[in-house]
Amino acid sequence: MTARLQRRLRRAAICSALQAAIVLAAFAGVPYDAALVALVLVSLPLLWALGPFQADVSLNTALDEDDRRRWRIALASVPGAMALYWHRHLRD
Repeated sequence: MTARLQRRLRRAAICSALQAAIVLAAFAGVPYDAALVALVLVSLPLLWALGPFQADVSLNTALDEDDRRRWRIALASVPGAMALYWHRHLRD
């Protein structure tokens, strides 16, 4: 994996962690309008990061097919999943 791709995935993981924090804050009582704007701004970079994360899941030899299937679903639908995947499988 190139250094440029590693930096890109690290930035996406940070945005994903922020996304999860904003979702939790919205449930905790932060004004809905502010949380929605912040969620959209943080989620936009994740659209371009989904492909590289999905590619890494496909090529990860530490995962079996069931794990790959679970990670693909989680990356596409769970806030913070990119940060968790980065922490478990990509972190230096």
